[in-house]
Amino acid sequence: MENLTVADLMTEEVVYARENDSLDVAYDSMEENKIRHLPVVDSERNVVGVLSQRDMVAAALFSKESLPFSQVRDYLRNTTVAEVMSRGIETTDPEETLREAGLKLLENKFGCLPVVEGQKLIGILTESDFVRYLSQMEQSAGQGLRGHLKTG
Repeated sequence: MENLTVADLMTEEVVYARENDSLDVAYDSMEENKIRHLPVVDSERNVVGVLSQRDMVAAALFSKESLPFSQVRDYLRNTTVAEVMSRGIETTDPEETLREAGLKLLENKFGCLPVVEGQKLIGILTESDFVRYLSQMEQSAGQGLRGHLKTG
């Protein structure tokens, strides 16, 4: 994994949101694509933030009004991505090593890193990408990782 870069593992076809999208549109997009994170981009596809399922749940649960479950969809429909998304987020570039990117995810407890050239979104690297890679590596090696993993 030492010689691999973010470009080797990232997902290039990124589903993203815009700041003025409603949360119900973002939620539906996440459900449809079976993803937990949406990079948020401006009109030039520059990354301005990330919206996660966790952000949406926190916003719904800790909104100023306690909403009955039946009104959650109305809340999502009437709240924009910009109101809930995380700003000032960490990104990575395609040439960064997987080790460096993985450490960013682990040390900061991030679920994803938008991959950018300049500020323009070109991909996304997620925890799932690492799990998929390790699963494929184990399968192709024909042996378990048990002997290679450090036990705590």
